[in-house]
Amino acid sequence: MELEKVKMINEIYSVIKAQGKLLVSSTNKTISYYNSNLELEQQLECEIQILDTFKFDSSIYYISTRNDLFTQAERYITPFLKERIRLNVPQIIENIVLYKGKIFNQKYSVYSLSKKQILWELDEPLDIIGDYCFSRKKSNFKARNIETGEVLWSKTITDDFPESTGYKFLTVYNKVLVMAIKNTTLAGYDVDTGELLWSVKKTNNRNLLVDIDGKLKGVTSTGYFETDIATGNHRRLEFAPIEAINKPNWFDSQRDNFVIVDNHIITTDFFSNRIGAFNMETQQYDWFYTEENATGFPASRPIKYFEPYLCLIDNKDTLHIYEVKKDKQVV
Repeated sequence: MELEKVKMINEIYSVIKAQGKLLVSSTNKTISYYNSNLELEQQLECEIQILDTFKFDSSIYYISTRNDLFTQAERYITPFLKERIRLNVPQIIENIVLYKGKIFNQKYSVYSLSKKQILWELDEPLDIIGDYCFSRKKSNFKARNIETGEVLWSKTITDDFPESTGYKFLTVYNKVLVMAIKNTTLAGYDVDTGELLWSVKKTNNRNLLVDIDGKLKGVTSTGYFETDIATGNHRRLEFAPIEAINKPNWFDSQRDNFVIVDNHIITTDFFSNRIGAFNMETQQYDWFYTEENATGFPASRPIKYFEPYLCLIDNKDTLHIYEVKKDKQVV
Protein backbone atom coordinates (compact mmCIF):
# COMPACT_ATOMS: atom_id res chain seq x y z
CA MET A 1 0.00 0.00 0.00
CA GLU A 2 1.20 3.51 -0.80
CA LEU A 3 -0.16 7.05 -1.19
CA GLU A 4 -0.12 9.31 -4.21
CA LYS A 5 -1.17 12.96 -3.90
CA VAL A 6 -3.81 13.66 -6.55
CA LYS A 7 -5.61 16.89 -5.65
CA MET A 8 -5.72 19.95 -3.37
CA ILE A 9 -8.79 22.17 -2.92
CA ASN A 10 -8.78 25.39 -0.87
CA GLU A 11 -11.40 26.88 1.49
CA ILE A 12 -12.99 23.55 2.41
CA TYR A 13 -14.95 22.74 5.54
CA SER A 14 -15.85 19.09 4.95
CA VAL A 15 -15.86 16.26 2.44
CA ILE A 16 -18.40 13.43 2.37
CA LYS A 17 -19.69 10.87 -0.09
CA ALA A 18 -23.16 11.35 -1.57
CA GLN A 19 -24.80 9.69 -4.55
CA GLY A 20 -21.56 7.98 -5.49
CA LYS A 21 -19.68 11.28 -5.70
CA LEU A 22 -17.46 13.31 -3.39
CA LEU A 23 -19.43 16.24 -2.03
CA VAL A 24 -17.11 19.05 -0.96
CA SER A 25 -18.62 21.74 1.29
CA SER A 26 -16.65 24.97 1.21
CA THR A 27 -16.23 27.72 3.79
CA ASN A 28 -17.70 30.22 1.32
CA LYS A 29 -21.03 28.36 1.26
CA THR A 30 -20.89 26.44 -1.97
CA ILE A 31 -20.98 22.72 -2.49
CA SER A 32 -19.18 20.91 -5.28
CA TYR A 33 -19.68 17.40 -6.63
CA TYR A 34 -16.65 15.49 -7.95
CA ASN A 35 -16.90 12.23 -9.88
CA SER A 36 -14.76 9.13 -9.37
CA ASN A 37 -11.97 10.74 -11.42
CA LEU A 38 -12.12 13.84 -9.18
CA GLU A 39 -13.50 15.96 -12.03
CA LEU A 40 -15.87 18.76 -11.01
CA GLU A 41 -19.35 17.90 -12.26
CA GLN A 42 -21.62 20.35 -10.46
CA GLN A 43 -21.39 23.32 -8.11
CA LEU A 44 -24.27 24.82 -6.16
CA GLU A 45 -24.65 27.79 -3.88
CA CYS A 46 -25.63 26.63 -0.42
CA GLU A 47 -26.24 28.65 2.74
CA ILE A 48 -25.10 25.83 5.00
CA GLN A 49 -21.92 23.90 5.57
CA ILE A 50 -22.52 20.17 5.38
CA LEU A 51 -21.20 17.88 8.08
CA ASP A 52 -22.54 14.52 6.93
CA THR A 53 -25.13 12.81 4.76
CA PHE A 54 -27.22 9.63 4.66
CA LYS A 55 -29.78 8.03 2.37
CA PHE A 56 -33.20 6.65 3.25
CA ASP A 57 -35.37 5.10 0.55
CA SER A 58 -34.79 7.35 -2.47
CA SER A 59 -34.10 10.54 -0.51
CA ILE A 60 -30.70 12.02 0.34
CA TYR A 61 -30.48 13.87 3.65
CA TYR A 62 -27.82 16.38 4.66
CA ILE A 63 -26.75 17.37 8.17
CA SER A 64 -25.48 20.89 8.73
CA THR A 65 -22.81 21.96 11.20
CA ARG A 66 -25.64 23.15 13.47
CA ASN A 67 -27.26 19.69 13.42
CA ASP A 68 -30.14 20.80 11.22
CA LEU A 69 -31.54 18.37 8.67
CA PHE A 70 -31.88 19.19 4.97
CA THR A 71 -32.90 17.32 1.85
CA GLN A 72 -32.30 17.83 -1.86
CA ALA A 73 -34.96 18.82 -4.35
CA GLU A 74 -33.57 19.06 -7.88
CA ARG A 75 -30.71 21.59 -7.67
CA TYR A 76 -31.59 22.91 -4.23
CA ILE A 77 -30.86 21.80 -0.70
CA THR A 78 -33.80 22.79 1.47
CA PRO A 79 -34.70 22.44 5.18
CA PHE A 80 -36.43 19.18 6.03
CA LEU A 81 -37.07 19.68 9.76
CA LYS A 82 -36.82 22.72 12.00
CA GLU A 83 -35.75 20.75 15.06
CA ARG A 84 -32.14 19.88 15.76
CA ILE A 85 -31.17 16.25 15.23
CA ARG A 86 -29.02 13.71 17.05
CA LEU A 87 -27.68 11.03 14.73
CA ASN A 88 -25.43 8.01 14.61
CA VAL A 89 -25.11 8.27 10.84
CA PRO A 90 -23.51 4.90 9.98
CA GLN A 91 -26.25 3.04 11.85
CA ILE A 92 -29.40 4.87 10.69
CA ILE A 93 -32.09 2.45 9.56
CA GLU A 94 -35.38 4.35 9.72
CA ASN A 95 -35.71 6.48 12.86
CA ILE A 96 -33.80 9.52 14.11
CA VAL A 97 -33.77 11.61 17.28
CA LEU A 98 -35.05 15.21 17.29
CA TYR A 99 -34.54 17.71 20.07
CA LYS A 100 -35.94 21.18 20.56
CA GLY A 101 -36.08 23.86 23.23
CA LYS A 102 -33.44 25.47 25.40
CA ILE A 103 -30.58 23.35 26.65
CA PHE A 104 -31.95 23.00 30.20
CA ASN A 105 -35.54 22.40 29.08
CA GLN A 106 -35.26 20.27 25.95
CA LYS A 107 -37.72 17.74 24.60
CA TYR A 108 -36.47 14.66 22.76
CA SER A 109 -38.50 12.65 20.29
CA VAL A 110 -38.24 9.71 17.92
CA TYR A 111 -39.02 10.69 14.34
CA SER A 112 -39.90 8.11 11.68
CA LEU A 113 -38.44 8.89 8.25
CA SER A 114 -40.88 6.49 6.59
CA LYS A 115 -44.00 7.84 8.30
CA LYS A 116 -42.75 11.46 8.30
CA GLN A 117 -43.98 11.98 11.85
CA ILE A 118 -42.92 12.02 15.49
CA LEU A 119 -43.69 8.69 17.17
CA TRP A 120 -43.24 9.78 20.83
CA GLU A 121 -41.25 12.18 23.01
CA LEU A 122 -39.92 12.64 26.54
CA ASP A 123 -37.61 14.85 28.60
CA GLU A 124 -34.64 12.48 28.74
CA PRO A 125 -31.90 12.54 26.08
CA LEU A 126 -32.26 9.76 23.53
CA ASP A 127 -29.86 7.76 21.39
CA ILE A 128 -30.84 5.55 18.46
CA ILE A 129 -28.45 2.91 17.14
CA GLY A 130 -30.01 1.04 14.24
CA ASP A 131 -33.23 -0.56 15.53
CA TYR A 132 -32.40 0.12 19.18
CA CYS A 133 -33.34 3.12 21.29
CA PHE A 134 -31.91 4.19 24.66
CA SER A 135 -32.71 7.04 27.01
CA ARG A 136 -30.42 8.38 29.71
CA LYS A 137 -30.77 10.55 32.79
CA LYS A 138 -27.79 11.02 35.06
CA SER A 139 -26.55 7.54 36.07
CA ASN A 140 -29.69 5.71 34.88
CA PHE A 141 -30.26 4.49 31.33
CA LYS A 142 -33.13 2.57 29.76
CA ALA A 143 -33.74 0.51 26.64
CA ARG A 144 -36.99 1.52 24.99
CA ASN A 145 -39.27 0.20 22.29
CA ILE A 146 -38.41 2.40 19.34
CA GLU A 147 -42.02 2.50 18.09
CA THR A 148 -43.80 3.23 21.38
CA GLY A 149 -41.22 4.44 23.91
CA GLU A 150 -42.11 1.60 26.30
CA VAL A 151 -39.30 0.82 28.76
CA LEU A 152 -37.85 -2.64 28.07
CA TRP A 153 -35.23 -2.64 30.82
CA SER A 154 -33.47 -0.18 33.07
CA LYS A 155 -29.96 0.00 34.52
CA THR A 156 -28.06 2.24 36.91
CA ILE A 157 -24.49 2.56 35.71
CA THR A 158 -23.10 3.00 39.23
CA ASP A 159 -24.44 -0.45 40.21
CA ASP A 160 -21.88 -1.98 37.86
CA PHE A 161 -19.26 0.78 38.01
CA PRO A 162 -19.55 2.60 41.37
CA GLU A 163 -16.78 5.04 40.56
CA SER A 164 -18.42 6.38 37.42
CA THR A 165 -21.35 8.50 36.33
CA GLY A 166 -19.99 9.56 32.93
CA TYR A 167 -20.87 7.24 30.05
CA LYS A 168 -21.96 7.15 26.43
CA PHE A 169 -23.36 4.62 23.97
CA LEU A 170 -20.86 3.55 21.30
CA THR A 171 -22.45 0.89 19.12
CA VAL A 172 -24.60 -2.24 18.98
CA TYR A 173 -23.05 -5.26 17.30
CA ASN A 174 -24.60 -8.75 17.25
CA LYS A 175 -26.92 -8.00 20.20
CA VAL A 176 -24.18 -6.43 22.32
CA LEU A 177 -24.49 -2.79 23.36
CA VAL A 178 -21.02 -1.30 23.82
CA MET A 179 -20.69 1.59 26.25
CA ALA A 180 -17.77 3.84 27.13
CA ILE A 181 -17.51 4.52 30.87
CA LYS A 182 -15.52 7.69 31.45
CA ASN A 183 -12.35 7.48 29.35
CA THR A 184 -10.87 4.26 30.66
CA THR A 185 -13.54 1.53 30.71
CA LEU A 186 -15.49 -0.34 28.05
CA ALA A 187 -18.59 -2.37 28.87
CA GLY A 188 -20.76 -4.78 26.88
CA TYR A 189 -24.46 -5.24 27.76
CA ASP A 190 -26.97 -7.71 26.36
CA VAL A 191 -29.13 -5.40 24.27
CA ASP A 192 -32.29 -7.46 24.93
CA THR A 193 -31.98 -7.91 28.71
CA GLY A 194 -29.54 -5.31 30.04
CA GLU A 195 -27.28 -7.99 31.52
CA LEU A 196 -23.66 -6.90 31.90
CA LEU A 197 -21.68 -9.32 29.71
CA TRP A 198 -18.13 -8.02 30.08
CA SER A 199 -16.04 -5.02 30.97
CA VAL A 200 -12.51 -3.87 30.19
CA LYS A 201 -10.80 -1.36 32.46
CA LYS A 202 -7.70 0.75 32.00
CA THR A 203 -8.10 1.06 28.25
CA ASN A 204 -8.64 3.85 25.77
CA ASN A 205 -12.29 4.06 24.79
CA ARG A 206 -12.51 7.22 22.71
CA ASN A 207 -13.14 7.28 18.97
CA LEU A 208 -12.65 3.57 18.45
CA LEU A 209 -13.49 2.10 15.07
CA VAL A 210 -15.46 -1.11 14.52
CA ASP A 211 -13.74 -3.29 11.94
CA ILE A 212 -15.66 -5.78 9.81
CA ASP A 213 -14.58 -8.61 12.13
CA GLY A 214 -16.58 -7.15 15.03
CA LYS A 215 -13.62 -5.74 16.95
CA LEU A 216 -13.13 -2.22 18.28
CA LYS A 217 -9.67 -1.16 17.18
CA GLY A 218 -7.27 1.71 17.66
CA VAL A 219 -3.65 2.75 17.79
CA THR A 220 -1.83 5.16 20.12
CA SER A 221 1.68 6.55 20.00
CA THR A 222 3.12 3.45 21.63
CA GLY A 223 0.69 0.58 21.14
CA TYR A 224 -2.16 -1.15 19.37
CA PHE A 225 -5.35 -2.29 21.10
CA GLU A 226 -8.51 -4.16 20.18
CA THR A 227 -11.63 -5.47 21.95
CA ASP A 228 -13.83 -8.26 20.62
CA ILE A 229 -17.42 -7.02 20.99
CA ALA A 230 -19.01 -10.46 21.32
CA THR A 231 -16.73 -11.74 24.09
CA GLY A 232 -15.02 -8.70 25.59
CA ASN A 233 -11.62 -10.28 24.95
CA HIS A 234 -9.14 -7.42 24.98
CA ARG A 235 -5.54 -7.20 23.99
CA ARG A 236 -3.09 -4.38 23.96
CA LEU A 237 0.33 -4.69 22.39
CA GLU A 238 3.06 -2.22 23.21
CA PHE A 239 5.48 -1.74 20.36
CA ALA A 240 7.49 1.02 22.04
CA PRO A 241 8.05 2.30 25.59
CA ILE A 242 6.43 5.58 26.59
CA GLU A 243 9.89 7.18 26.76
CA ALA A 244 10.26 6.71 23.00
CA ILE A 245 7.91 9.65 22.44
CA ASN A 246 10.79 11.98 23.28
CA LYS A 247 13.04 10.59 20.58
CA PRO A 248 13.72 12.69 17.45
CA ASN A 249 11.41 11.97 14.50
CA TRP A 250 9.01 9.95 16.68
CA PHE A 251 5.62 9.42 15.05
CA ASP A 252 3.01 10.65 17.53
CA SER A 253 -0.29 9.12 16.38
CA GLN A 254 -3.46 11.15 16.89
CA ARG A 255 -5.47 8.20 18.11
CA ASP A 256 -8.84 9.98 17.87
CA ASN A 257 -8.44 10.58 14.14
CA PHE A 258 -7.84 7.51 12.01
CA VAL A 259 -9.44 5.17 9.48
CA ILE A 260 -9.14 1.44 8.83
CA VAL A 261 -8.17 0.40 5.30
CA ASP A 262 -7.96 -3.37 4.93
CA ASN A 263 -5.47 -4.52 7.59
CA HIS A 264 -4.02 -1.04 8.18
CA ILE A 265 -4.92 1.79 10.52
CA ILE A 266 -4.07 5.04 8.77
CA THR A 267 -3.42 7.86 11.19
CA THR A 268 -1.50 11.13 11.40
CA ASP A 269 1.06 13.09 13.37
CA PHE A 270 -0.28 16.62 13.75
CA PHE A 271 3.08 18.26 14.50
CA SER A 272 5.18 16.73 11.72
CA ASN A 273 2.49 16.67 9.00
CA ARG A 274 3.00 12.94 8.47
CA ILE A 275 0.59 10.15 7.61
CA GLY A 276 1.38 6.66 8.84
CA ALA A 277 0.00 3.22 7.93
CA PHE A 278 0.04 0.85 10.90
CA ASN A 279 -0.14 -2.83 9.97
CA MET A 280 -2.43 -4.64 12.43
CA GLU A 281 -0.93 -8.03 11.52
CA THR A 282 2.76 -7.22 11.89
CA GLN A 283 2.21 -4.57 14.60
CA GLN A 284 4.48 -2.15 12.77
CA TYR A 285 4.15 0.94 10.64
CA ASP A 286 4.64 -0.06 7.00
CA TRP A 287 5.24 3.47 5.75
CA PHE A 288 5.10 7.19 6.49
CA TYR A 289 4.17 9.98 4.12
CA THR A 290 5.19 13.57 4.80
CA GLU A 291 2.89 16.31 3.50
CA GLU A 292 4.97 19.38 2.70
CA ASN A 293 2.05 21.63 1.74
CA ALA A 294 -0.02 21.57 4.91
CA THR A 295 -0.43 23.63 8.07
CA GLY A 296 -1.46 21.70 11.18
CA PHE A 297 -2.15 18.41 9.51
CA PRO A 298 -4.81 17.33 9.82
CA ALA A 299 -7.22 19.74 11.46
CA SER A 300 -9.76 18.64 14.06
CA ARG A 301 -12.02 17.42 11.27
CA PRO A 302 -11.81 13.66 10.77
CA ILE A 303 -9.84 11.73 8.21
CA LYS A 304 -12.17 10.24 5.60
CA TYR A 305 -11.60 7.27 3.31
CA PHE A 306 -13.76 6.83 0.22
CA GLU A 307 -12.13 4.07 -1.79
CA PRO A 308 -9.63 4.69 -3.30
CA TYR A 309 -9.28 8.24 -1.90
CA LEU A 310 -7.97 9.34 1.48
CA CYS A 311 -9.14 12.86 2.37
CA LEU A 312 -7.64 15.16 5.00
CA ILE A 313 -8.25 18.83 5.80
CA ASP A 314 -5.53 20.98 7.37
CA ASN A 315 -5.81 24.00 9.69
CA LYS A 316 -5.84 26.36 6.70
CA ASP A 317 -9.02 24.68 5.36
CA THR A 318 -7.16 23.03 2.49
CA LEU A 319 -8.41 19.61 1.44
CA HIS A 320 -5.65 17.14 0.53
CA ILE A 321 -6.75 14.10 -1.49
CA TYR A 322 -4.56 11.03 -1.91
CA GLU A 323 -5.12 7.87 -3.88
CA VAL A 324 -4.50 4.77 -1.79
CA LYS A 325 -2.73 2.28 -4.00
CA LYS A 326 -3.10 -1.19 -2.53
CA ASP A 327 -0.66 -4.02 -3.00
CA LYS A 328 -1.37 -6.10 -6.06
CA GLN A 329 -2.23 -9.73 -5.45
CA VAL A 330 0.16 -12.22 -6.98
CA VAL A 331 -1.70 -15.01 -8.78
